[in-house]
Amino acid sequence: MLAGGVALRRATRMARGPRSIVVTASRRGSARLCSTSARREARRPTDVRAQAEREGDVLVVTDAAEEDGKKKVAYLCAKSSCDVPVLGATGDGVEVQDYLKLPIEQYFISDPDRITKVSENEFLFQLPRLLFFNVWVAPVVTMSVRVTEEPQTVVNIEAMRCVVEGSSFVEKMRINDRLRIKVRTSLREAEGGEGDASLLRAATNLEVWCEIVPPFNLLPKKFLEKSCNSVLRQTLKTLLKSFLVELKEDYHAWSTDAEYREERARRSL
Repeated sequence: MLAGGVALRRATRMARGPRSIVVTASRRGSARLCSTSARREARRPTDVRAQAEREGDVLVVTDAAEEDGKKKVAYLCAKSSCDVPVLGATGDGVEVQDYLKLPIEQYFISDPDRITKVSENEFLFQLPRLLFFNVWVAPVVTMSVRVTEEPQTVVNIEAMRCVVEGSSFVEKMRINDRLRIKVRTSLREAEGGEGDASLLRAATNLEVWCEIVPPFNLLPKKFLEKSCNSVLRQTLKTLLKSFLVELKEDYHAWSTDAEYREERARRSL
């Protein structure tokens, strides 16, 4: 009887198969995790990796478990918003609203060659190469841009895909199989500036799903998520502030310098 019970429990565990972690958005916009079961394709050893697939607003992270354990997937998130006062010329065609309506290829960027237009509302953005000791990475992000004009002009930028290019170590770690990033940023003009100044307001929502690799998988997942979220929020706040300051300076140059506007306009030719 005892042997039969053990065999039955083993058969039941085998039938359950690996688990899938499904990340969805609640009505309030926060993420929640739930588990589903999936069939094991075979009992042979498999490479363990988190496979993410976007289906609408749902990101499904499938956890293919090895015989000796299961991988952990961490969910990280950060939100930040920032306002900066902007001053520029006044008149038709040079207001903040006009600046926000510029075509994608005329967007401010220190190196315009890093932007490649894919379609009317999409472009590829090649981030500068980052070096960590002897390892380099160069993310390539596919961005979607939507401009709404009612009741006010709002630029909505969303990172649709992110591919991390890099050195042999990056390829060996299969970073693109272990990481999914979702970024949404909105830009608009806001009221509240002192005197004749307007406010340029930006808000960003960043979400990251990543596989927890050794040796970090030995730590509690909640501890890792809390620590990483703290760093992520501070980093996002700093980057967003720096981005808006550069945008403020560029708007001033664009609105007051006709030659600069003409140079930017030639990018659309």
